[in-house]
Amino acid sequence: MLVESKNITDAKVSDTFREALAKYPILHSYLIELRQHKIKASTMQARPVFNLKSFLFGFSHYRININKQVRNQNELLVRDLPVKVLRGWFAHELGHIVDYLDRSPLAMLLYGLRYFLFSSFRRNAEWEADRIAIKYGFRKDILATKRFILEHELLDQRYKEKIKKYYMSIDEAEKYIMHNIVIDEVENSSS
Repeated sequence: MLVESKNITDAKVSDTFREALAKYPILHSYLIELRQHKIKASTMQARPVFNLKSFLFGFSHYRININKQVRNQNELLVRDLPVKVLRGWFAHELGHIVDYLDRSPLAMLLYGLRYFLFSSFRRNAEWEADRIAIKYGFRKDILATKRFILEHELLDQRYKEKIKKYYMSIDEAEKYIMHNIVIDEVENSSS
């Protein structure tokens, strides 16, 4: 795994990130940078790193930006999140990166534009990141993260409404998981 950490001061954060990344072997040949700094109105964001090399040869470097606080709540620090919640958050962001892998720089620019302009596109992108994380074995972690966000008293209602609007709900994630388990069982029983 090629991991670069910038401004990460807590070993729990970097260790949990490496633990999540380890379950994504498809990403092990890419440089994944984890960078902690102030992010306006967000906790984490995954992005490709645009440079001349990426325009000539495609992306080989991705970055996950991580805020010190959860959604700018000074009382709620990312380093204090339960490991399962933090791992689920990282799994979701790594799911975005897996979704980006086959996209050219031009396609990523269009992706970003559609993400910010069209609610339905944003919703599909966030659902896909959850589906990918679940596929890579993070079912319990994704559910723990969703429950944490939707049930935590320090997180404001506007943020919770945004999560409900764009992200897979707990019930939908559980149904999606159950559907995949049924498919897996059918495939395994016919072998």
